[in-house]
Amino acid sequence: MLTGGHQRSRSKRRHSFRDCLTSCDVQSSARVLKLDQKGRIAVGKDADLCLLDKETLEIDTVIANGTIMVQEKQVKVWGTFEQILNN
Repeated sequence: MLTGGHQRSRSKRRHSFRDCLTSCDVQSSARVLKLDQKGRIAVGKDADLCLLDKETLEIDTVIANGTIMVQEKQVKVWGTFEQILNN
């Protein structure tokens, strides 16, 4: 691929989904996107976390705005639409 007169080499190596997840750099992404409240776990920052099961990569726990939404793969907080469907 040519970019600005320079040829860029592309790696032929394929990366697994697991490799991509473990190499994800959330802090850099938040900084580039100027999301000051994201990218770090710290006092005063948004408390949004998604924890995955390391064997299956299924969502295990979700914490949003400091509230546990999913815990041990069980939904704890439903949105308005989901509450109607599940009643």
